[in-house]
Amino acid sequence: MNRRISSVSIILITFLTFASCGNKKTEQKQINRIVSLGPSATEILFAIGAGDKVVARTAFCDYPKEVADIPSVGGFSSESENLEAIISYKPDMVYLFAGMHDSFIKPLEDLGITVYVSDAASIKALEDEILVVGKLTGCEVKAEEVVKQMNAELSEIKVKVTEAKNKSERKEYKMFWQLWDDPLMTAGKNSYINDIIEAAGWINIFGDVEQAYPVVSAEAVISAKPNFVIMTGSSEISGAFSNVVFDKEYIELLHEQDDFWGAAYMENSEITRPSPRVVNTVKEFADMMISYSKK
Repeated sequence: MNRRISSVSIILITFLTFASCGNKKTEQKQINRIVSLGPSATEILFAIGAGDKVVARTAFCDYPKEVADIPSVGGFSSESENLEAIISYKPDMVYLFAGMHDSFIKPLEDLGITVYVSDAASIKALEDEILVVGKLTGCEVKAEEVVKQMNAELSEIKVKVTEAKNKSERKEYKMFWQLWDDPLMTAGKNSYINDIIEAAGWINIFGDVEQAYPVVSAEAVISAKPNFVIMTGSSEISGAFSNVVFDKEYIELLHEQDDFWGAAYMENSEITRPSPRVVNTVKEFADMMISYSKK
């Protein structure tokens, strides 16, 4: 039971790993050595041109491919990462995550190490974070370019989605995003996932729920009549999210509805990891919506 709860907790923390600003302000200083304690942080640092400053990362940091040559400090939580090991890399800055690494913040700051605490849940917050981290690392210009490109691509997607809806008799495209199956968990209004769904032109069937990642019932999913289901987490997935078994009763019942198009399992890493690659995710789901608009 504890292992399952721990797995769910790690899934949720992954969705909450970006902030518009650090929790505490520290005096600006030159940053040359960075320890990144999360995959999304590592992606941002490389995207803005600060990859050469990363001296250590987690075992889950797998993008871009260059990170394979960087030493690992452990897993993706304070329980699997060692503070002494982090300090041994003599970092000027540690890029960590609220909820996951709270116990590291004070000890690191007491040593004069700059700490960036990430804790946001929207695409806008992701863009703000990229800009702030750009300033901290001396990569402000590149960070601004990354955000500008993200906004340009997202705007282009929005135009295409609007055009498709205007040409179609159908005006609503409803999605259910299963983050975990036991308990059945999804994305609510105040979540990064909800932002992705809406940016791609879909309606999140639980988008009116204030809680970021609520536990819901199968009955509630069925009554909301989603057109499509995305699955990114299951207790039945072996290893690192390799396969999922579509034998859930609620899926079977949804298939009995006239306007249900199907379900798809998608890998967590790019789909749910807040990084500049979110544009790819939004585009993929927007293309799906546009395809259905033509039927």
